Amino acid sequence: MTRQKAIFPFYHAVSDTNPIHIKHLYQVRGIHQFEKDIHFFLKHYQPMRLDDVFNFVKDKKRKSKPGFFITFDDGLREVYDNIYPILKKYDIGAAIFLNSSFTDNKGLFFRYKASLLVEKIIKNPAFKVSKDVVKWSMDQRISSVEKAILSVNYQEKGRLDTLAEIIDLDFEKYLSECRPYMDSEQITELSKNGFCIGGHSKDHPLFSTLTADEQIRQAKVSTDWVHEKWPSTYSLFAFPFTDYGVNNSFFDNASYDISFGTAGLKNDSIHNHIQRIPIENYPYSAASIVIREYFYYMLKSIIGKNTIKRE
Repeated sequence: MTRQKAIFPFYHAVSDTNPIHIKHLYQVRGIHQFEKDIHFFLKHYQPMRLDDVFNFVKDKKRKSKPGFFITFDDGLREVYDNIYPILKKYDIGAAIFLNSSFTDNKGLFFRYKASLLVEKIIKNPAFKVSKDVVKWSMDQRISSVEKAILSVNYQEKGRLDTLAEIIDLDFEKYLSECRPYMDSEQITELSKNGFCIGGHSKDHPLFSTLTADEQIRQAKVSTDWVHEKWPSTYSLFAFPFTDYGVNNSFFDNASYDISFGTAGLKNDSIHNHIQRIPIENYPYSAASIVIREYFYYMLKSIIGKNTIKRE
């Protein structure tokens, strides 16, 4: 159908209950739905290991037989609790991408903080008319408190901590009691049972908003940290959010062997950079999502728009 015989689906978490820190951002896949996804992938593709992915890159992204390689971003506890048993059952390898500032529940991604804040505001509507909360929202130039919270970007992330103090939300308590991230011992177990470990930046910024030097630093800090804790033959990196707007100079100074984006089924001008298919973006079966990706890939190939080119 196309020359794209390898696919790279990615997820963050799998759970029958959407965690509160994710609830207001996107809908995670249920356990049964995830296993159905796995059945689809196994029916139409061969599971790939990291050596297969490396050979795929070395062979200029050509593959004789259809293959798939699943990855998981952010290092959330659901990978160990829910995903690991399913992949082990089917003898499927995968990669996990970690933020060095968050693993072991040392800190919390600013978007996850935003989801927790929205949840508390919804459950306590009196906060919406609180003078301090209204002022905080208006400083964000958005009248809806919930929308104002979700509009906060990486550079403004300290504002979320300010609001948390106003409404008495303790992020440290959430980290210690709910433990949204995996700990190092769990990750070590996964690394010994078919999972590859890669970097996902220090603290999950949008790379296009960073200086070139900071982009390189964020990637290097996380990949060096991963290599020190879980040494491997290959070094992997997955962009947080997206690689859109990242120039060739970043890739020329790469501190890893293979990197991953989030743009779906597309070619990329960078030889060791692979685009992945986001599964959680759509409330459909994996079959529907993959077919849709193939359709758009072929459509864009007609007008020469199926390859990402960089400056």
